[in-house]
Amino acid sequence: MMAAMSAAEDGAKVRCALARTPQTEQAALQGAMVAGVTGGTAPSGATEALIAKLRTRAAACNPGSGASDARIGEIAVASVAVESLSKALQARGVNVLAINGRIGRTPPGVLDAVLARKRDNSVRLLMEDLFAAGGPRASDVTAQRLIGGYAYNAVRLAKLFASAAS
Repeated sequence: MMAAMSAAEDGAKVRCALARTPQTEQAALQGAMVAGVTGGTAPSGATEALIAKLRTRAAACNPGSGASDARIGEIAVASVAVESLSKALQARGVNVLAINGRIGRTPPGVLDAVLARKRDNSVRLLMEDLFAAGGPRASDVTAQRLIGGYAYNAVRLAKLFASAAS
């Protein structure tokens, strides 16, 4: 019960931050995130500036200790990334619900390896399962990069929400 209430409060703070973000900035950030994942590039200075603005807005929606403010900022950034990558995958005809289901059945140790960006056998097998779960349109390199970015950010977001419950 407490976890659900905490997640709802966090969600409200993220919605607050996004409501304070101009649509043009949201669109630019979403496009930059998708382009960065598909291109395999690090965020540009302009993208980092948009991320910093979003974190600042999220902190304003959650006044309090610096630690909780930073966590809400990370939740806001991860939320935008998950939404952006999900939309890009859906536009390509990839089954995001099946990918979510597979992530949900993955042992915590493998999810931790994904967050640590390990390239071990357990992560390789998970990614192969995610590509298969995504359907026949998940076989090209661009879709696979999107799936990898989506998986990383979905796991990151889940861990951030879970950290509030503990």
